[in-house]
Amino acid sequence: MDRKSVYFLALVAVGLSGAVTAAETIFPGRNSNVVGPPPAQSDVFGDTGYRQQNEPSCAVNPENPSRVCCGFNDYRGIDIPGLGDAWQGIACSLDGGDSWNSQLVEGSLIDPENSLGLEFAADPNLVAMPGGLVFNFIAANRDQVGGLYVMRYLWRNKEDGWPLEPVGGPVLVSDGSRGRFIDKPHFHGFLDDASNETVRWAGTDRDLPAGTLGLSAAVFVGNDNNDGTKLLYWRSRDWGATWENPTKLSESKGVNSGVNLANNGDTVCAIWRRFDDTNESSAILKACSSDRGARFEKPREIIDICPFDLTTLNGTPPLDSFVSFRSNAFPVVAGDGSNFY
Repeated sequence: MDRKSVYFLALVAVGLSGAVTAAETIFPGRNSNVVGPPPAQSDVFGDTGYRQQNEPSCAVNPENPSRVCCGFNDYRGIDIPGLGDAWQGIACSLDGGDSWNSQLVEGSLIDPENSLGLEFAADPNLVAMPGGLVFNFIAANRDQVGGLYVMRYLWRNKEDGWPLEPVGGPVLVSDGSRGRFIDKPHFHGFLDDASNETVRWAGTDRDLPAGTLGLSAAVFVGNDNNDGTKLLYWRSRDWGATWENPTKLSESKGVNSGVNLANNGDTVCAIWRRFDDTNESSAILKACSSDRGARFEKPREIIDICPFDLTTLNGTPPLDSFVSFRSNAFPVVAGDGSNFY
């Protein structure tokens, strides 16, 4: 598999089968429960309370596509003494998705070595590259003090069946506060195709091919009466160990969120949703970079939209006969090497 193969994808249900040729007929396999038991070496409880898991993001090992890992918001922490809230879960399969093990990601309140001292975590994103995997998430207290983090892993062949070796604890990309809340990040990675250079994380013995991680998120500033949104883009040239100062994609008095990233070669494009207010309509916007995310063009509107949004209704007056969960329409972008879709 060539060096351009850096895979990342998001799945709601995972049912992967072995590689097939174009001449073969593909039959859907059985559904698999991604939230499997904890790996043998884990000291974290399994999901004994059958709690919720949602917002999955998955990545495939580009050197061995039978190895798949998925991250998700994991509510098993509610049942774990000393945690009591949602954290990030990670599940891995060694057989293309037929069977899984799962555990909590490092950094929670019950992590004896790398606890961030924060109550909950959310918004997972995974990127896999040859030799390693990087897991991005936000973590905070319920008063919104927290930040944007990445957790790094090496792919390993180990007897206990768990394919990841953690590298230290979560790395802080950017911190938040009561007046600076970071939300809905998205994450992508691509190799430096023209380079034969390598990267080695401190304290490890594995050389990784040189590459770039790009990370974007909405940063809400102000308060309920004076909201504003910045969309920022951070870049790492060593697979998440260190991060450059962010580039501002946009800034608005209104709400801009749901940024999504893709690249074709050195061209990186970010798209996001602008929410309507008294001054602006609901729309999809974009900003692109021709130098691997070092600089971005001025944002441009792609199209006005009529979004399908739901608010949270919990059966209380005046809409006491309705119950719904919050759901907002957000865009997704993908590149095929030549075009963006």
